[in-house]
Amino acid sequence: MSQVIAVVSGKGGTGKTSFTTLTGMALAQLGKKTLLLDCDIGLRNLDLYLGVSDRALMDFTDVIAGRTTLAQAVVRHPLYPNLYL
Repeated sequence: MSQVIAVVSGKGGTGKTSFTTLTGMALAQLGKKTLLLDCDIGLRNLDLYLGVSDRALMDFTDVIAGRTTLAQAVVRHPLYPNLYL
């Protein structure tokens, strides 16, 4: 069964990215297929936290604008096979 966990706050610097990164890594280590979606338009950081910024060339806004598909934008983490960004 799929589940969605949303991590939100109207204020910057509250730890949303750190919490999301660590929770995603933990779920992936437990064998759960995990997709992390950074919706911080213009200020995304999940790719930096996960060390895949060189591979994460497209983001949420590119998918919404129709410049790419979700399948093309998703990047699999090299060390956590169940973790996707």
